[in-house]
Amino acid sequence: MPRLTREQLPEDSLYKSLPLDSSAVEKLMAYLTEEHRQALSAHSEYFDELKVFRRAIKAKPATKVKTFPWPGASNFVAALIRIAGDAIKARIVNSLLGPKPFWLVSATSEIFVPYAKPWERFLEWAVANDLNLAQDVEMIVDQTVYLGKCPAKVCWVETVKPVKTYDRRTKEVVTEVRTTKDQPTIIPILLENWLEPWGTEESVDKPWNSHRIFMRAGDIKEAEKLGRLKNSQEIINSLLTSLPNDIQEATELRKMVWAETQVVTLYETQVSFDINDDGFREDLVVLWHYDTGKPLSVKYNFFFHGSRPLHMFFYLRNSDDRSSGDGLAQLLYPIQDSLSTFINQRTDNITIANTRYWKGKKNSGLKKGEQVWPGRMFLLDDPVNDLVADKLGDVSPASFTHESMLRDYGERLSGISDPQLGREFDNPRVAATTTLSILQEGNRRFDMVIKLMRGEFGKIGLRISQLYQQFEPRVKLEEILSPEDEVYVRELLSMNPYDIEKNFIIQINTSTATSNKETQRQGLLALFNLITGFYAQVNQVGLELIANPQVPEPVKDMIIEMAVASHKILKEIVQSYDITDVDSVLVDVGKALEFVKSGGSPTTMEQQMQAGLKNFSTIAGGGSVPAGPGGGGEQAIGQPLPGAGAENEPANPQLVLGQATS
Repeated sequence: MPRLTREQLPEDSLYKSLPLDSSAVEKLMAYLTEEHRQALSAHSEYFDELKVFRRAIKAKPATKVKTFPWPGASNFVAALIRIAGDAIKARIVNSLLGPKPFWLVSATSEIFVPYAKPWERFLEWAVANDLNLAQDVEMIVDQTVYLGKCPAKVCWVETVKPVKTYDRRTKEVVTEVRTTKDQPTIIPILLENWLEPWGTEESVDKPWNSHRIFMRAGDIKEAEKLGRLKNSQEIINSLLTSLPNDIQEATELRKMVWAETQVVTLYETQVSFDINDDGFREDLVVLWHYDTGKPLSVKYNFFFHGSRPLHMFFYLRNSDDRSSGDGLAQLLYPIQDSLSTFINQRTDNITIANTRYWKGKKNSGLKKGEQVWPGRMFLLDDPVNDLVADKLGDVSPASFTHESMLRDYGERLSGISDPQLGREFDNPRVAATTTLSILQEGNRRFDMVIKLMRGEFGKIGLRISQLYQQFEPRVKLEEILSPEDEVYVRELLSMNPYDIEKNFIIQINTSTATSNKETQRQGLLALFNLITGFYAQVNQVGLELIANPQVPEPVKDMIIEMAVASHKILKEIVQSYDITDVDSVLVDVGKALEFVKSGGSPTTMEQQMQAGLKNFSTIAGGGSVPAGPGGGGEQAIGQPLPGAGAENEPANPQLVLGQATS
C-alpha cells in the first residue's frame, strides 16, 4: 500500500492536524467509532480474563474472606505462576541486558563498513543517556512472560516548559523556556489499554491499532492553547452533563474546576484510511474521545521511516491467531487454581480433624449450648458415659499425591523445575555431565523466547536510529564522539531513513539462557582452547610450509583450501555460543595464509590472531589471555597488542588480515 513520502508532503505539514470539521474527518470518526464498538464487544471476555490473570499472578484470592464451607475457611492461593515467572523473567532480562554493548551494528556491504562501529558507539551513548532501557526491558519481559504478549511504542518525546532561574548579572529572577526532554523513548503498553480488530494477520498489519491513554480535561485544554489539540470544550461539556449530586448546586466556577480535574479516556489510533478519497489508504495517527466520538488531532504518519511506531513481543504465539499469545498465566492458571483448592481442602480437613465435638447424655447436668474451654469442669453422674468426645473428620492422604501430580504438570508446562530454580536434583548422585545436558535441553524453550525478543529489539534499534535521523540528537556530536566517529555519524544522520534500513543490520548483543556463570565459563574455556589449538596449527603451517619457497605451489594451495574449510567449521562453532561478532575473534586464515604465500611476514598473522584472542577474552568476561601461537607468557587484558591498535597500523593496508575492531 503506497505511502506519502517526504517529497510528496512538506515536512511542516506532517506535524499539523488535518481540519477536524471536514467531511473526510467526519467519515473517519464514524468508521473508528463503529470499529471500536465492535472490537470492545468482541474483547470483553478477554479483558475479564486479564483481571483474573492479574489477580492470579499476585496470588491474590478472589474474596478477602472465604465463607465456604464456613466463614474464615482457608483462603490460600499457591503462587505457582509467580514461582515459574520470576525465574524465567530474571533469566531473560539478564540475558538481554548482560552483554555490552546492547546493540551491535554491521554493514551489508564493504562501502558502509566504516560507519558500523561509530554508529554502534553512538547507540551505546544513547542507551546510557537517552533511553531508560533497563526499566523498559524489564516491563516488556514481565508482561510478555506472564501474559504472553506486550505491545511497545517507539517514538520521540520532546518536553518544553518555562523554568525560573536567577540571572547573576542583572540580579533578577528570569523565566527561561527550556527543553527538558528531547529524545527517543520506548513505551510498553498494558494489554488492558491495547485494542485491535480481530484477524489472523500480524498486529501491526491490521487496519488499525489503538492505545488507550488517559488525560485530565484540564491538560487537554492546556494543549489546545499550545495548538497541539482541539475540541477540548466539547469534552468538558460532555463531562458537565454528568455532574455528581454534590456538585449540581455548586457555582459555575466550581463545576468547571470539577470537570477539568476529571480523567478522560482517549484512544491514540494508528489507522490506514483513504482520507482524501483517491483510492489509496493513507497512514494516519488519530487522537480521539470514544464517548463523544470527537477527534482531538488527526495527522498523517509523521515518521520518516513510513511505518507504524509499534512493535510486538510474544512468549508463545497461538497457532490459530498469530496476533495473540499465551504466557505463564494462561498456561498455569488452571493448575494453580486446582492446586490451591487441594491445599485449602487439606487445611480445612486438618482443622476439622483436630476439632472435637461432644456427645452428652440428656439430663446429665449439661445445659444446651454450654461452651467448652480448656480447664472447664462438668459435674456428671457417670463421667465415662455421660460425655464422649468424637472427631468431625479425617485427612485424606491422597491429597498429597494429587498435589504432587499437579506440580508435575506445572513443571512440564512452564519448563521450570528444581534445577532451573538453583536447587539440586532429588537424586544427588547424578553425574555433572548428565546435569549439564539436562539443563541445556530444558532451556531450549527459553532460548527460543530470547531469540524472538532479540529480533524485535533489533528492529527497535533500527527505528531509534531512524528517529535520530529525523529529529537529531539533543547534544552536539563532538561532545560525545571522537573526531573520526563524528564524521561517520554525522554523514549517517544525513542519509535517507531507507538507506540505514537497507545497508545496516542492527541486532542485540545477547547470550543464551542455557547455562549459569560456571557452565558458561567452562564452555568458553573449551572454545578458547579450541581456537588457540587451531591457530597453533595454522601458524605452524604458515611458518614451515607456506613461507617455504621449496614447497610446491599445488601443495600450498591444498593447505590453504583445507585451512579455509576448517575456518568455516570453526566459525559455525563460535556462532553456536551466541557470539554475534565472529569476525572480531576469528582471523580469516585463508587470507592470512595467502598473504604469507605472497611474501608477507608470518609475524603479522600472529599479531592478528593475538588480537582476536584478546577480543574473545573480553567477551568471556576479562582476565588474562595466553600469548597465543608463537608467543610466550600472558598478555593482560586492556594492554595494547603489537599491530592491533590504530596507532600502530602497518603502512600497507593489505597487511591487515581481519584486524579486530573495538
